[in-house]
Amino acid sequence: MSSIYYQGHLSGSYVEQILFGRFFTVLSTILFVLSIAIWSSRASTTECYAFLSIACVSTLIFLFFAYVQQLFFYLHLPFFVESRSDMHGVPQVLRSIIPNRITSIAREPNFYAPILIESIILARLIFSGFWKYVFIFSTLVILVLTFSGGAYAHLILLLFFFIVQRMSFTGKGLMSLLKIITVCLVFGLVAYMLFENEVAILLDFIEAKTSTESSGASFRSQVMAAIFNEWSSSGLKSLIFGHGIGTLAFFSEISGGGVYLDFAITNNFYLDYLWDTGIVGIILFVVLWGYGISFFFNRRKKSISFESGLLLFVSLLITGLYRSEYVTTHFSWVLALVIVIYRVCYLSTKDIVFEHTVKN
Repeated sequence: MSSIYYQGHLSGSYVEQILFGRFFTVLSTILFVLSIAIWSSRASTTECYAFLSIACVSTLIFLFFAYVQQLFFYLHLPFFVESRSDMHGVPQVLRSIIPNRITSIAREPNFYAPILIESIILARLIFSGFWKYVFIFSTLVILVLTFSGGAYAHLILLLFFFIVQRMSFTGKGLMSLLKIITVCLVFGLVAYMLFENEVAILLDFIEAKTSTESSGASFRSQVMAAIFNEWSSSGLKSLIFGHGIGTLAFFSEISGGGVYLDFAITNNFYLDYLWDTGIVGIILFVVLWGYGISFFFNRRKKSISFESGLLLFVSLLITGLYRSEYVTTHFSWVLALVIVIYRVCYLSTKDIVFEHTVKN
């Protein structure tokens, strides 16, 4: 509604080129998620696990092409999928050592990074034993080779959350945490001893990316600052209800020509959502997603299914820090996984209650 009511001063091309196209995309996302919800409400546990298995296999396709791409880089051959695999945003010295980064069949590392993380979560739910660890290790190797600051931060934040939500603040819980830290330190030390040069290059890359982003010198940081400043200085109606979906494509027109942007989204879900829907949209988002997270969080210790649903929710929230998500196929895909996992949790709880009733 804000798109129509508040943006009457925009050119007619906004309605023709952006509003209807964006509205159709949002509607398609809603219909897809609703279709999965309706199907899952009638699905059995076997059918739900089949759906999750297919989803996990789809990430294997990405993983396969990631290793193929690395082979092409090694042989100095052009990869058959156009992507932004060239290294940028780091000093020339690092670019001369590592000219390329893994994207698989995604366009760039930040598109592929969330899929890598989510495939690990799915692997814990679908696989078991030896193959689970093979899959996770193979995925982590590719994640490192993406040379994506977003991917590294995503993994660290999710791992931190995973450890904290598993902790119980007792002597036993603290000892478990100490063991995890010790294993990580030993693994890091062994990796450094075996691959000293490679680890040094990786650390240099992380330092370069971190210093650039934290100083505000990166183009991404400057764009985000410009958009937030323009939103915060908007009128009361735009602050509360936003500027409307897709209006970032007309940012220069809205801002009076002060800043020119040649794209319609940023790399931050929360900033995009704040610009599009305002304070009201952010509040609704927090309420709805807070309910979903609290549902899985309060039941996370019952089974790995509940914990997987929680981790997917949190993973999607972390993805929003470096991706603009809410009308993408990836966003729909993760929501579909969460819905199906919820169904698995519901059926497993129902079976436990039934067995308890029969015994009594």
